[in-house]
Order: sequence, then structure tokens, then C-alpha cells
Amino acid sequence: MRRMSKPACGPHTVVVNTEAVRIARCPCGTFHVTLVPQGVTVQLSAERLAELGRAIAVASPPREEAPRGLGTTPIN
Repeated sequence: MRRMSKPACGPHTVVVNTEAVRIARCPCGTFHVTLVPQGVTVQLSAERLAELGRAIAVASPPREEAPRGLGTTPIN
């Protein structure tokens, strides 16, 4: 059985780049999500990336908001 080689991805466009996560978009439409400290990269379709984002939002603990008026600057 002959294996078809996967075409190489083209130059990526970095969407997010933090100390913890790097997300890059490939011209083929795939997103490359890298967990930087762990050195793990997964390739996801746009739909699966959105699903992952929703799942993380649900699983994340609520953030404590700063009381209004402290440390804020009004913009008029």
C-alpha cells in the first residue's frame, strides 16, 4: 500500500503568542496551537478551535474583578 505524503504547510500567521500559548493560522485553514511550556502542538480546524475555546471558558474558574473605581481610568 502506497502512502500519500501530507503536503507541507505554508508560512503561518501568528494569531496569539504568549509565554503559555502560541496559535498560528496555516494557509490551508488549520490552526496550530502550541502549549509552549509543555512543547506540545496540536492542529485544529477552525470549528474545533472554537469548540476548544468554549470548553476552556466553561472549565475556567471565574476571575475576580477589581472593584469599580479602583485602578481604572475613565475614557471620555
